[in-house]
Amino acid sequence: MKRDEYFRFLKETSDVVSPIFLKYMDPFLNIDKELYDTLMLFVRRRINKPLMKLSLLRLSYEICGGKDWSKIIPAAAAFEFINISSYQANCAFDNKLGVITRSQKDSQFIASIITRELASQIITELRKDFNESLLNAIYASLSKSNYYINLAQHYDLNILNIKNYENYQDDKYYLKEYISRCYYGSGIFNGQCAYIGGLLANAQQEQLEALKEFGENFGTALQIVNDIGDFVPMDIDSLINKDYQDQYSDFKNGRLTLPLYHLLRFGSPETIKRAKDIIYKERFDKETLIEVTQFLLREGSISHAKEKAREFIKKAEKQLIIFRESKNKYLLLIMTTVILTNKYLVALRKLINGQTITL
Repeated sequence: MKRDEYFRFLKETSDVVSPIFLKYMDPFLNIDKELYDTLMLFVRRRINKPLMKLSLLRLSYEICGGKDWSKIIPAAAAFEFINISSYQANCAFDNKLGVITRSQKDSQFIASIITRELASQIITELRKDFNESLLNAIYASLSKSNYYINLAQHYDLNILNIKNYENYQDDKYYLKEYISRCYYGSGIFNGQCAYIGGLLANAQQEQLEALKEFGENFGTALQIVNDIGDFVPMDIDSLINKDYQDQYSDFKNGRLTLPLYHLLRFGSPETIKRAKDIIYKERFDKETLIEVTQFLLREGSISHAKEKAREFIKKAEKQLIIFRESKNKYLLLIMTTVILTNKYLVALRKLINGQTITL
């Protein structure tokens, strides 16, 4: 029942914000239909879906006493446009969602730039309810989020890559770099969503700091869990359908995420040899990819990554101590527990329990 209430809240919030997405997309129909379709590839998948970052901003606003949350809809939409922009750029780099040809990649990268600029345009709609100083703070927050998202993309492409595995014989050094990447790509963004929600409610400085810390730790954990989710076979569960990333995309693109690093660093010699053979010879058929997931489960690599995510969830939850008990606090706490019991981790438990996968 707790989860049902949480997801109803997410859906309710998204349903109210979604029309502003179309408001800013529809004019492109009169510019170029092909450009409109490119922009809508990701926007269409966000409309009327339960969206976490929108709800995080709203909950942060309301937990600090903010009233009539409809006033902050443009801010919520702007942060979601930053999110969409990151997906557009990411798929241009990673052959996701069928974006494979040079022309398709170029188009999605252009779409990413346009969507980023639309995020700033949306903020002007807040002028009727909030002063210019606050608007400038939101602009700065959007810019900070976008900067670190792109820095994390650099980590994915050029630093935490399988080609650099030999540079990480010191697992403490690797973990420092990996957590930085998770913090840059998701921690800071979620922290800014929570921070701006509180700022729009004229929250006290102590509340703003707590919300920012909450969001940063939550977002860092979320990225770790998403990295685990990359190794969930589509065939194991009818509910598994990653909206923005093909399964095993990170693995196929040589991303050195925590589960894979742990396997290569601490797995049995036989498993490491087989895993490297799969990676370097790019043996990416379904049977072989599922074999990789089974390695990760057997060698404790999935459990290791999940425990690291749990550490950040605990840090996030501690930040909410300063807030009185309320529905908003209750939903924020559910938000933290849901990511550790999400559909990807549930599906992986089926593999642990020996469920047969139909290929």
